[in-house]
Amino acid sequence: MSIVVLPDTSYITSHELISGGQMGATRKASIEWDDGSIRKCYVKVYPKGERIRKIFNELTGFLLGNAIGILQPDSAAIMPLNNFFFDDYGIDKNNETSEVWAWVTSECGDSVAGIFQLDKSIES
Repeated sequence: MSIVVLPDTSYITSHELISGGQMGATRKASIEWDDGSIRKCYVKVYPKGERIRKIFNELTGFLLGNAIGILQPDSAAIMPLNNFFFDDYGIDKNNETSEVWAWVTSECGDSVAGIFQLDKSIES
């Protein structure tokens, strides 16, 4: 598994906002990959002061997860977010002085939180 760098033109359109993204704004979006395929993916954008560290954590987790056989998405990428989509992630265009990078993954089934229903309240 490798991680690719996609151009900002790879972002085709935004879909639903995903709840449960505790650290960053996450949406499903249509992304065109480097092989020309267009897939519905998860796109995560972190707050300004934490973006570099959080994306590095995503990269590390993806590579380590693959190395030890934990279910991972088929594809992962980093991509500069086209400012046309800033509003979808709650980003103020006037407050950004550099590129906004996003973490992108294809769907791979249930997340760990979904498998263990960690985001649901326990009913008695």
